[in-house]
Amino acid sequence: MRRRPLRAPEARPARRPRTARRPRRLRRPRRRPPRRPPPRLLLAALWGNQADLGFRTDNPDASTSAGEIVADDSDALWALADGPGDAPVIVVADNAGREITADLALVDHLLETGTGPVELHLKPHPYFVSDATGRDVLDTLDVLDRDPHEPVRGLAGRLRDAIRLGWLRLRAHGAYVHPTDYRTIPSDLADDFATAKLVILKGDLNYRRLVGDRQWDPTTPFSEAAGYFPARWRPCGPPSPTWPSASTPPGSRSSTPTRPTGASPAPAPSSR
Repeated sequence: MRRRPLRAPEARPARRPRTARRPRRLRRPRRRPPRRPPPRLLLAALWGNQADLGFRTDNPDASTSAGEIVADDSDALWALADGPGDAPVIVVADNAGREITADLALVDHLLETGTGPVELHLKPHPYFVSDATGRDVLDTLDVLDRDPHEPVRGLAGRLRDAIRLGWLRLRAHGAYVHPTDYRTIPSDLADDFATAKLVILKGDLNYRRLVGDRQWDPTTPFSEAAGYFPARWRPCGPPSPTWPSASTPPGSRSSTPTRPTGASPAPAPSSR
């Protein structure tokens, strides 16, 4: 291949004086027809909790099948994710390592299908030994960048571009390392949940924060146990006639029907 000769300095045209440029606008990812990911993608994000670094990094007996899921409301989850509007999808992460890797693959799918912006909520520092922080996410992307498989490197590149352009936002909040449940979260975090299109809570600790870590009757509807959550609840089955307030004791109902406003936390598949 012949190379073009370099011009002599005196032959180069004079450069135009630089002018102030308009700030670059963030381009919205092209909206694609709703496309469900392979079931293994959601299952990997669900069962990634079994690879908790606080216990074992490799569990040969860990199940990744759908047969052991207690409640599978994935149809409702994807219906909310594919809904209209530019409100973000919030993913509240749990553990670093293999679990956050599977979570990032799920986030990549949400971004690639044009769901809208995604907020990945992390802890400012580990509450337990393996809790995911912002540093863990960046370190994970570094590892994926060095993977010998091109699709894996492509995933890391897309996620870095999404972070740079503002479509993937990494957020840490101090409430995630407090010994409290979701009934007492600060107002700014509650507002974020209320205005989100979808909230996905990952892991055992977030499950216990959501239901209050109480001894519920096993037949209690999940929408009753978590109906106080600061978002509009859309259960798959018939809606409950009343919604418990933060002061309502477990197993009882509020005397006045109240319905939280905002967006919807989807009842995601649970391994509990």
